[in-house]
Amino acid sequence: MYKESLERARELCIKVLQNNNIDLVDMCELLINIDHFLDPEEYKDNIETLQQRKTLRREAKRYGQY
Repeated sequence: MYKESLERARELCIKVLQNNNIDLVDMCELLINIDHFLDPEEYKDNIETLQQRKTLRREAKRYGQY
């Protein structure tokens, strides 16, 4: 994704969460996670990590380890 798109997505997520009746602790946790995940400097690594994790989980299920 483009850096500008990631930054805009972060801004929009924050605005939406702040304007909803969500438990304060849950909202803070979501905001922290979104901020880290959509960080333009780390986004590519975050996506690769998720893909690797899904692959590992799928393989573990196949062999009854998860």
